[in-house]
Amino acid sequence: VFLYINSTIIFTLGSKAVFYHTSRYILLQNLLVADTCQIAYSQVMFLIASARVRTTYVPCTAALLLGNFFNGVSPLTLTMMSLERFVAVCDPLRYPTIVTIQTTAQAVAGVWAFSALNVLTRVLLLLRFRALDSVLMVDVCGQQNIFSDPASDLYSKAYFGFLFASGSVVIASTYVGVVLAAKSATTNKSSARKARKTLLLHLVQLV
Repeated sequence: VFLYINSTIIFTLGSKAVFYHTSRYILLQNLLVADTCQIAYSQVMFLIASARVRTTYVPCTAALLLGNFFNGVSPLTLTMMSLERFVAVCDPLRYPTIVTIQTTAQAVAGVWAFSALNVLTRVLLLLRFRALDSVLMVDVCGQQNIFSDPASDLYSKAYFGFLFASGSVVIASTYVGVVLAAKSATTNKSSARKARKTLLLHLVQLV
């Protein structure tokens, strides 16, 4: 159901040229693509585990790294979307020069590059503490069977802790900024109210 809903929204966003020229919708589409990939990946891994399909270590590791690649994109995109709303409300005059199609594309590229860096770090840790072979795994493919060394476990906790903490701080800060801006006589009250609700939604999505 969620795959169908997400795919429908992605198709809708991709069918209108106006959505490619609005930073908010570009970020939304990036979020939906990442979430859809993550949902599809989780479903496939669930079906494989339910069928008790066993693989060798190499394809299992590749599948897990792919999942880790998708996992970090959504929190970072939510952070970018919050910053975009903050600039739109708190600095509307400079918004057209700060939030452009080019800067949005750079932000999206930076999000995916950061996630790729996370995968690279996991690969380096894996190669340092474990030698992968072609032996059939005794259990189904899972994080606990591949990234079992203490260093990988500590890195995983630190990475996702950093994502959640930094995302929470940014979204909370932008929310406070929008609330304070709403009290200004020069701020569009309706726009600020909508932005405040959107930022609360982003915080719920992050959690």
